[in-house]
Amino acid sequence: MAAAGSDLGRALELACIKKKRLEEILSITQKQSKVLAADKAEQLLTYINDKQRLIDEINAIDREFAHVFHNIKEQMACTGHDNGTDNDHSENTLYMQLLDAMDIQKELINTVYAMEKENQKRVMSVIEGVKTKLSGINKGKRGYKAYRQLNQQTEGFFIDKRE
Repeated sequence: MAAAGSDLGRALELACIKKKRLEEILSITQKQSKVLAADKAEQLLTYINDKQRLIDEINAIDREFAHVFHNIKEQMACTGHDNGTDNDHSENTLYMQLLDAMDIQKELINTVYAMEKENQKRVMSVIEGVKTKLSGINKGKRGYKAYRQLNQQTEGFFIDKRE
């Protein structure tokens, strides 16, 4: 069962790395909220790129974690241990720490998700404001052109030819 212990250690290590990345994403999301509140959208693209880089790292971590966690499940099934109820205290402790780390990850993800929803609402309201302003500008341009146009006076034609 030593292999399960090393796999549990590696899974816990990956979970801790993922937790750090999620905390960084949460920090960036909070910065995005501040930027949106201050109407400084030029910084928003930098934060989006940083967040995408972290998401890509998390995806790589998740792929490796899935492989390691699959190995842990197989090893526990082969030895008759299910859900980490092993007599070996250290492996049981590692398994419980892993489950706790996964719960923390879920909480972080839910927090980030809620903040992202709020940020999306702010962005949509900003977009609607810009649309309204553009509509007003276009309406003003049409009015300006209508009054600014040179009237082309054509000479009249006398159609009635009475004699």
